[in-house]
Amino acid sequence: MYSLIKALALPPANFVLVIVLGLILRRWMPRAGLFVAVAGAVVLYGLSTSFVATRLLAAVESGIVLPVLPVDSKDRPGAVVVLAAGFVYETPGEAPQNVDSMTLERLRQGARLHQESGLPMLVTGGWSRNNQIELAIMMQRTLRQDFGVEPIWIEKQSRTTHENAVFSARILKSRGIRSVYLVSQAWHLPRAVAAFEAAGLSVTAAPSSFVHPSRIEVNAFLPAAKALRRSYFAMHEFFGLAWYRWTLTEQPPVHPQIIVCHYSAILGVYHGSVLKLGSIRGNTIDHRPDHAVNAAIAFSSNFNPSPGLSDNTSSPFSIGGVSS
Repeated sequence: MYSLIKALALPPANFVLVIVLGLILRRWMPRAGLFVAVAGAVVLYGLSTSFVATRLLAAVESGIVLPVLPVDSKDRPGAVVVLAAGFVYETPGEAPQNVDSMTLERLRQGARLHQESGLPMLVTGGWSRNNQIELAIMMQRTLRQDFGVEPIWIEKQSRTTHENAVFSARILKSRGIRSVYLVSQAWHLPRAVAAFEAAGLSVTAAPSSFVHPSRIEVNAFLPAAKALRRSYFAMHEFFGLAWYRWTLTEQPPVHPQIIVCHYSAILGVYHGSVLKLGSIRGNTIDHRPDHAVNAAIAFSSNFNPSPGLSDNTSSPFSIGGVSS
């Protein structure tokens, strides 16, 4: 049921439903129905263009910056945490499986941070009904074979970013670690940082990549599947941040950020001027004038941790986790 609701709430299905609703309404309210159908089609078209999609993702990640390794070791985080994304099949059959391109990108950044800082690494990600082994195990194997890095801790029970944070925090706190570098794509980090801070960790975002707004050219206004996928990620993060705000137990004392509905970005803000955005980090406001919308909200609270975490002491190919 969750997967169905999620699919219907995100593009392209959500605006296809709007178009269908408008066509149905035309039977009783011709003008209103036509307006709804056309509006849905226009927004869906906008989300399918790189001009809109890249600006939405850039807006989500607007408060994220590259980390600077502290000179004083006392100020450094205590570990590098790499989040899983997904997996791919390496053969026509169902196995073997390996990490997908987004996870590989995160692992590369995590390995670089590990090599530069000497900090221990934790990889986090479980399994779903589709993958044969946990994502964290795939990540461990890739780090070992492709980067010559051995993660110290393997968290292989989590199914969501929220659970990544809860289970990882339990492992790290039991080792006396309360500050981490968190590695993921920049557009995913506002929500991920919020979840890890809510789990009681001090977090330094370590983005593996950024999205730059596309140039104003003809191709930027042509519909493309890649652009629609980026819009999907942007809306997923927007709704995810809103959902986290309502489901966590407390509001954060640290860097609350502004949510601005991205529909307004699609329909109205790209007309010659660009909004200046302030991403509040502690007491410092970092302005990013090249983005139109800042769709980020952060909070901090304590989770009620669930059971079901593991580290690197078990068999590397044991089955029984859950997907990130």
